[in-house]
Amino acid sequence: MSTQDCIVTDSSGIMYEKHPRRRNSLGDPCLEIPTSIMDSIVQAIHECVSLSTIRHVLKLPITALIIYFSTYPFYRGADTLYYFLLKKHGRDMYYAQDGRHLITIRHELIGVYILAEQDLKAPKMLNDNSDDDSIYSVLKPYIDRTVTCPRYQLRNSIILGEASFDDAIGISSIALNIPIYQELFQRIGNNTTILRSFTDNDCLEPIHTLNDANLKVIMMRMATIKGLLPNLWNLILKDYYSQQLLRLRIHDYLPTLATRELISLDSLIPAIILLPSDLSTLGVRLWFSSRRDRAYLLGFDVTDGIPADSVISERLQHLERVGIEHYTNDITGVHVDNTGTLTGIIGMAFYPHLIGKKLVNTRDVFGTALNVYFPFDLFPIVGDDWTYIISWQDIIPHIRNDGTITHEHLRNILTQEHIPALPEVPSEKDIEHIYEQLTCPLKIVRGTHVRNRLVEIMCHDMLNF
Repeated sequence: MSTQDCIVTDSSGIMYEKHPRRRNSLGDPCLEIPTSIMDSIVQAIHECVSLSTIRHVLKLPITALIIYFSTYPFYRGADTLYYFLLKKHGRDMYYAQDGRHLITIRHELIGVYILAEQDLKAPKMLNDNSDDDSIYSVLKPYIDRTVTCPRYQLRNSIILGEASFDDAIGISSIALNIPIYQELFQRIGNNTTILRSFTDNDCLEPIHTLNDANLKVIMMRMATIKGLLPNLWNLILKDYYSQQLLRLRIHDYLPTLATRELISLDSLIPAIILLPSDLSTLGVRLWFSSRRDRAYLLGFDVTDGIPADSVISERLQHLERVGIEHYTNDITGVHVDNTGTLTGIIGMAFYPHLIGKKLVNTRDVFGTALNVYFPFDLFPIVGDDWTYIISWQDIIPHIRNDGTITHEHLRNILTQEHIPALPEVPSEKDIEHIYEQLTCPLKIVRGTHVRNRLVEIMCHDMLNF
């Protein structure tokens, strides 16, 4: 049996080893967690109890949880975890691997053991059923304390969902594990104090939308967990934060972030940020623009579809290699041969129907050279043996105040009254194509010079450092 065949991964991503010589009652190979992985899991449980919310480890293997309770010193919060595990697993959570009842090892767990209504006369040792050796003698001195101590009463009432919200919010590390309090947290709203309670306990479900404030707090918390709680982060919380940020539509928010924040997010949750390597400020800004905007800014005709991420990544790497000046020359220009006729190439795009046509103009009505514009802001009008190219700036001054345009309005603009050098009225096919380009839903200002826009994007972000 190969090493790969010996490894099994469960739904939570934990790996087990098959042992062919050890069989269960059904005759199947026993599954055991390798020691190195078990050590990481148990340490993750300790990290969670110490500085997070215990609900994150409730689904971990019982064996690891038992090892934690029987070997790690008691830390406040471990009793809450034990209560939930007792309610979920019952007797399976009674005994350590050496057969001792956990209550005999950790007296601090007695309160929740009683609260969870467990067997008060369970044997101290597994499979020892003598009445004289039950755990009742261990429990008895603590029963009155569990019932009468105000601190125990408060913690227990929160666990049971019976405490007032004002009392529960004082111990949010417990309250955020209880559905009734989670709902009350959501109703209050995301003020600074409540938000800090959510993030300090790694509970993002009550947050409904991202904004500058809560995203920065979330990022700081992720960085803290990754540094201080590496086992918990790698085993559980990296996936948890990734799922929650996807729920909160993090990708819609990325274009608003400074480059340093984007790079920080990529180092924390690379599986959802997917930032290509070795990008400078400009490359990072373009990558995190909307998919249509970044294609436009890199010189693509976005009416033909939006390029795949792999294509965009390749273009960004090319931009990094050659620089803004060279890249601008790559993606702009209306190409003609030595006789002044079109080759069909405008920027990176190829238009076969333009081949052999005489180019009427090299500048727009304002005298600006056509080769400074983004190719998507140039609109060829084709005659029998000629082509006239209109720029975005030729049209925009005539757009209505509300920014809308209709086919009829466009038809009235594309006349010699507004564009004197235009040889003749364009065909309906050309008008339709220009209308499609004009109304393409881009979020950025169009009609600017390519080089100037790329420099502006780079320098604007640098102001945020």
